[in-house]
Amino acid sequence: MKSKTTPLILTLLLLLITTSTIAQNEKIKKPFPSEISKKVKFGMSKTEFLNKFPDAEIVAEESFRTTVYQKTGNRDVTGIGYYFGTKDNEPLYEIIVNFNSESMAESRALELLKQANFKNKEWRYTYKKRPLWCWVYKAKIVYVARIPGTEWYEDWDRN
Repeated sequence: MKSKTTPLILTLLLLLITTSTIAQNEKIKKPFPSEISKKVKFGMSKTEFLNKFPDAEIVAEESFRTTVYQKTGNRDVTGIGYYFGTKDNEPLYEIIVNFNSESMAESRALELLKQANFKNKEWRYTYKKRPLWCWVYKAKIVYVARIPGTEWYEDWDRN
């Protein structure tokens, strides 16, 4: 016996899948705060980054990523973390902007990214032809680009 709710469940599932796809195809031109240099590009190598920003410091090296940190000298943004993959050309795939408070991170995220368009608390956009996923975590805005061989690549559509 077929359930009367089956068509409703299928419709809701289709709506959720469509909403996720639409969100990821929405484009954004300026998602980052001004504290991130225009010279920073997702996919740039760790070597290129360190040559452009000699004040940046490698703070952790793990099997799957290298973390580089840069202080800003700004009272609202205390620093910026950059995650580089460890395969191929060691590409930049994640940027974490640290704010002095959770409320500052949330307000800047709304200012830069507008209303959340994915799961009511995250943002998914296309930025410079790359899928971009953003969220606020504590006093941070996290920006992740989908780049092959990096931490988030395989799980992109599962989250």
